[in-house]
Amino acid sequence: MGRGRPRKIKPEQALEAAVTLFWEKGFEATTLNDLVNATGMAKPGLYAAFGDKGSLYTKALTHYHTAKAEPVLAALESDTAPLKPRIKAYLETIAAGMADEATPQACFLVNSVMECRGELSPLREASMALNARRVAALKTGFDGARARNEIPADADAAALAEFYSAQTAALAVMGRTNNDRQAMQKMIEMAMAAWPS
Repeated sequence: MGRGRPRKIKPEQALEAAVTLFWEKGFEATTLNDLVNATGMAKPGLYAAFGDKGSLYTKALTHYHTAKAEPVLAALESDTAPLKPRIKAYLETIAAGMADEATPQACFLVNSVMECRGELSPLREASMALNARRVAALKTGFDGARARNEIPADADAAALAEFYSAQTAALAVMGRTNNDRQAMQKMIEMAMAAWPS
């Protein structure tokens, strides 16, 4: 018995294509036909490799986070350098990503949090868990900065983490609306001016 036609694309490549498509269009606006066209995999192959559309979306979001966000968050959690320049570099990395014409606008994770806020789990759970990961990384950074006396002993690490996480979302919204790199840089400077002294 024949083995059938080979897949036109490897699952890893299909997942990358799904990331880009979901990032551009969002969960609701992306159809199975869109996914078939983008990945080069027929519907049975997609289901076999990734499950239903919701499962594929969750896998795409996790893949995006692992590839793009985790290295940046790991740098925030490191205690090898003062935190303030690392926070500024983090925000500037986000802004540069917004201005990158080779990728879809805004941040896939921020887009997902906004789109899936009314969704039932697991989509909402996945979005919120990855968003919470960013806040946790920032808090770890601020806890370390406080221990090293880079910020006052009474500084609220959790509140600071939420504040600078919110700047990430603000930059993503700016990137999606007007994509003005200079305006984003000004916002970063204002955020850094709020640094506890």
